[in-house]
Amino acid sequence: MSPPRPIRDPAESSGLRQLTLGTWFEDFAAPGAEESLRHAGRLFAVVLCLMGLGFLLQVSHGSTTLSPEAFRSELVVEIGVRAVGLGVLFVAWWLGPDRLRPFLAPLLVGALLLLLLVWMPGVGRSVNGASRWIHVGLSVQPSELARIALVLWIADRCVRAGPKLSSFTRGVLPILGVSVGFFLCVVLQPDLGAAVLLLVGALATMWIGGVAFSSVGLPLVLGVGTAVALAARFLPYVKSRLDMWMGEAHNEQVSDSIAALANSGDLGLGFAGGELRNRGFNYMDSDFVFALVGEEFGLAGMLLVLGLYAAFLWHALRLVLALPQRFGAVAAFGLCVTVAFQALVHVQVASGMAPPKGMTLPFLSAGGTSFVVSSLAIGLALGAARIAGQSSSEPCSRSNATG
Repeated sequence: MSPPRPIRDPAESSGLRQLTLGTWFEDFAAPGAEESLRHAGRLFAVVLCLMGLGFLLQVSHGSTTLSPEAFRSELVVEIGVRAVGLGVLFVAWWLGPDRLRPFLAPLLVGALLLLLLVWMPGVGRSVNGASRWIHVGLSVQPSELARIALVLWIADRCVRAGPKLSSFTRGVLPILGVSVGFFLCVVLQPDLGAAVLLLVGALATMWIGGVAFSSVGLPLVLGVGTAVALAARFLPYVKSRLDMWMGEAHNEQVSDSIAALANSGDLGLGFAGGELRNRGFNYMDSDFVFALVGEEFGLAGMLLVLGLYAAFLWHALRLVLALPQRFGAVAAFGLCVTVAFQALVHVQVASGMAPPKGMTLPFLSAGGTSFVVSSLAIGLALGAARIAGQSSSEPCSRSNATG
C-alpha cells in the first residue's frame, strides 16, 4: 500500500495542481518566454521584498511619531497605497510595453500637458515656492509620469529609426530635442533632481537603443552642468544645498543622517527604536528613509537594502538581455534604470555623497505617486517578459548592449 499523498499535493486524478510563483509566471507568459520569465520572476521577488520592508519602515516611523488614532489612519493609507501599487504593477504586467505602443504619441502629449498644468491656478499646487504637483482630488507629481512616457516613446523611436540612428540630424536630434524639452519643463518647476533623473533615463534609453555614446554623453554633461550652474545662480535653495555639500554651510538634517548611518553599530537600535524622528528629524519616512534603516537596523540593515537593490539591478539587466524583442528590451532597460538611479541618488544624499535633494527611495519611502509610478515602471518591464515568446520582424540598429 502506497503512503498517502500530502494534503498540499493533490491527487493526479483530481485535475488540480499545486500552484507556485514559478508556475503562475509560466501560465501568465506567452510560449517561448521561459528564459526572460525566469529573470522576471526573480526581479518580481526582489521588488516584493522591497515593498514589504518599506511597509515595515513606515509602520515603525508612524508608530513612534503619531497618536494612536492618527497611526491607525496612516496605516490604512499605507496599506491602500501598497495595494494600489501592486494592482498597477499587475495591470502594467498584463499590458506590457507593446500594448501601449500604438498610444505612445498621445501619452507623450498628455504627459507634457500635465507638466504644464502645474502652473495653472486652481489645478497646480505650489509648496515652498515650487510648482511640482497638480491636485485633482489627490496630489500627483507629473514629472514621475512624464519619465515613464518619455522612456517608452524613446524606445519606440529608436527601434523604428533603425539605421537612421547613425545620422545625428535625421535620427538622434528629434529624440534628443524632445528629451531636452521635457527636461526644461521639469527644471522650471523648479525640480532639478527630478529633471536630472528624467534626463538620465532618457539618455540611457537612447544609448541602449543604439545611439552612439558621444551623442548622449555630451548632452548629459552639458545639460546637467548648465542646469546646475543656472540653478545655483538664480535659485538660492540650490546654491545653499551645494554649499552644504561642499562643507561651506551646515545642515543639521544631513549631519544627523550621516550620524545615524555611522553610529548605529552592526544591528542598530532595533525595530521602532530609533530616536532621531522624535527629535525633529523631518522627512525621515521619505527623503531620508535610508537613515531610518541605518538607525534601526545598523550596518546589517543597510547592507540588506543595498543588496536588494544590487539584486534588483542584476536581474533587471539579465531580464533585458534575455528579451528577444528589441522594443521590449530597450523599454525595460530604460524603465529599470530610472528606478535604480533614483535609489542611488537617495542613498548618496542620505550618506552625504550628493547635495541634499528630496528624492524618495523606491518602494521603501512614503509617497503615493512615487510608489505607484515605480510599480508601473517595473510592471511594464515584467510585461515585456510576458510576451517575449512572440516574434518580431522590426528593423533595428546595432544595440550598444549586445554589439
